[in-house]
Amino acid sequence: MVFSKILTVTDIDHRLSFPSEHLNCLPSFPEGHNEVDFDAIDDDGKVWRLRCIIRNKEKYLKPVLSAGWKAFVQDKNLSKGDLIEFYSLLDQGEGPKFKIKAKKAVKLFGQIIGHVAGN
Repeated sequence: MVFSKILTVTDIDHRLSFPSEHLNCLPSFPEGHNEVDFDAIDDDGKVWRLRCIIRNKEKYLKPVLSAGWKAFVQDKNLSKGDLIEFYSLLDQGEGPKFKIKAKKAVKLFGQIIGHVAGN
């Protein structure tokens, strides 16, 4: 697993931010560019074209997934407190090099007690 994250309102409504130490697991950024597009496959076999952008005008790199992310969120009906897991796949030839899993929050008396795979 590259990273997992419990989703925030910003992750749901705008873009997914993730720790910069995981950038080395993504495809290389073209020289002179601060964004790269890549494909990730979900548990249903659907391929998602995602864009990673480095917001490099600030002190820290602050990578985010932007283009394609909101479509994934809407398709999976994700909300605050849900979990995503992002995996790097072994060499898949020309296919997607990443897998993205969505897990819905399980709540008991308003508190999250776990996450389950689901759509």
